[in-house]
Amino acid sequence: MRQKEEEHLGQYLAHFTDEVRAIPDVHPSLVIQAFMIGIRPSRLFWLLVEQPPTTIPEMLQRANQYVTAETLVAEKREDQKRPRGEPSRGPPLGLSRRRVGRGEQNVSRSPNVLLNSTRIEIFLQIREKGLLKTTVIIVASTATNGTILRNATT
Repeated sequence: MRQKEEEHLGQYLAHFTDEVRAIPDVHPSLVIQAFMIGIRPSRLFWLLVEQPPTTIPEMLQRANQYVTAETLVAEKREDQKRPRGEPSRGPPLGLSRRRVGRGEQNVSRSPNVLLNSTRIEIFLQIREKGLLKTTVIIVASTATNGTILRNATT
């Protein structure tokens, strides 16, 4: 019994379970193998290949959990879709997204540090802006052949 192209996994699972119950004394490994052969390639299929179930109840539980998760994701997608006529949830177009109650603060910003600046140039710019809370001493390290910035308390 194979899952049809338009058949939802939950429907196939129900049909498969009914068919298996109608067969007396069927071996569990045969049922698991038949299920894996019958389902269309999907994430569930590959999860079952990677970690094969050892019992029929385990296989059915994992398949049902997958169907439940798949249904919830589909419902969430539908909830997030809005008709084009519905107004957007954000602020009206043309208005900025500033927080209400925030004062008009015009902070003059200096140009960004160039990407090809040396570490020392970057450090000096940071120090000039007054962003350092502690004194920083530049120590040349011979072990790493680079520059290390070490904090020192004053």
